[in-house]
Amino acid sequence: MELTDKIKRKREALLIAVDTTQWCAAHIGYGRKKYLPELFVERWNSTDYDKGETGYYSDYELHIAYDKVGTVEGLIRTIIHEWTHYTQTHNKVRYAEGVDYREQVCEVEAFKNEEALYPACWANIITKI
Repeated sequence: MELTDKIKRKREALLIAVDTTQWCAAHIGYGRKKYLPELFVERWNSTDYDKGETGYYSDYELHIAYDKVGTVEGLIRTIIHEWTHYTQTHNKVRYAEGVDYREQVCEVEAFKNEEALYPACWANIITKI
């Protein structure tokens, strides 16, 4: 399996997603949370969410659209991104009016983590599959 491989089946997405969340728990931590979030790896109807959206988080849940992430790399990056939001305090997650989405404080941190951490996460996963 390669980072550029397309995600075709829910089963393969789920295996990678579980390994990625375990890696995130060990390397990013939980923030103020005490528990692993419940993980939902789902197929999303295109009318259910924004067209570019591939995942979201809530208090104790991570929802990942395996059919929208495209590749193995996209899946790992999406989970790291949403895990980062999961660990952020509510003060950081608030969006400032008039500030571009990618420039929001919470998004800057999430995109930074996604970019910096996915290679190490993948290196851990590839040893298991």
